[in-house]
Amino acid sequence: MISIKGLEVNYGNQLALSVDDLHIGAGEKICLIGKSGSGKSTMLECIFGLREYEGEINRNIQNISLSLQKSDLIPNFTVKTNILMGRFGGRSFFRNLASICKHEPMVDEVLESLNIPEKKNQYVKNLSGGEQQRVLLARALYEEKAVYLLDEPTSALDVANSRNAIETLLSNKADCTVMCAIHNLSLISFFQRIIVMKGGKIVLDDAVANINVEDMGAYFDD
Repeated sequence: MISIKGLEVNYGNQLALSVDDLHIGAGEKICLIGKSGSGKSTMLECIFGLREYEGEINRNIQNISLSLQKSDLIPNFTVKTNILMGRFGGRSFFRNLASICKHEPMVDEVLESLNIPEKKNQYVKNLSGGEQQRVLLARALYEEKAVYLLDEPTSALDVANSRNAIETLLSNKADCTVMCAIHNLSLISFFQRIIVMKGGKIVLDDAVANINVEDMGAYFDD
């Protein structure tokens, strides 16, 4: 599905990311953890093609969805419109217009699953940070891609809403590949594979079943 070889990113003289060899298989559910600056966001952005890098990444960018920490929602558009754009962004206005009535029930469904159905017709600029994060997740749920890359998608949510959001995402995308950078270690149990990053490098890559969550704190120490 995705293979990475000899990937390297430098910011001036500082190494930001170095990955010798990494393979991500179809349908895998991977959590990516590490403290701020460890290389998680850079990794996701390289896979999606947002950042220049040295090395080789084999993937089909057209089949990848990326949700970043910094919202790319359009503030002056409604929640519904922002979600619809996730699937129709590359299509003509008239084709999109003809599809809205057909697809609106799907928008209702994903908003209901994330407990924000009442936000559908509100403008994004009037939402809280946590609500905007759930709209981004709703858009990802609504999209039809093979691979989903998410960067800290629940950082502004409380524990209960974080767990609901991740569980909803993974259950709805059961046949898809999901790679999710997370900060809340209690969410690790929802995933199959864990990749831990430190100083721009992968320091652990293992099945979640083999991991003791209590030991994860060591990777956040300086």
